[in-house]
Amino acid sequence: MKQTNMFGDPEPALTPAPATFFDPRLYLASKCVDANVIEDWLAHRKTKKSTVTKTVIDMHEREGVKAGKTLQEVFETCCSMGWQGYKAEWDRPRQGFVGAGKARFKNHTETEIKTILEKFPDNHGKSSNGWDF
Repeated sequence: MKQTNMFGDPEPALTPAPATFFDPRLYLASKCVDANVIEDWLAHRKTKKSTVTKTVIDMHEREGVKAGKTLQEVFETCCSMGWQGYKAEWDRPRQGFVGAGKARFKNHTETEIKTILEKFPDNHGKSSNGWDF
């Protein structure tokens, strides 16, 4: 028996949309990502047991734009850092780490360096790499 609507008219049969095949390699190649980086990123995603969809790739690309990076640079960062995903804020220089030593340490003069090195008799007044001051 066919399904009818409240007016007694037959309902059209719902047919599922045909599954479309998505090839991430072709999609990423069209976005100028190097083949080696594509393979590395896909292998990385596989080890993380993460799916690779157009949506995932587009999300990585949007975050890369925020960080001023290409999609290839985003994938290289994900692989090197072991990240499953990518957020622009994760890839910014850490506040307090970059240049933090400048506030705590002053530049020593040549005389101050010699005085410091004299405290270490093994160096015989030389720096650790053997240079004289």
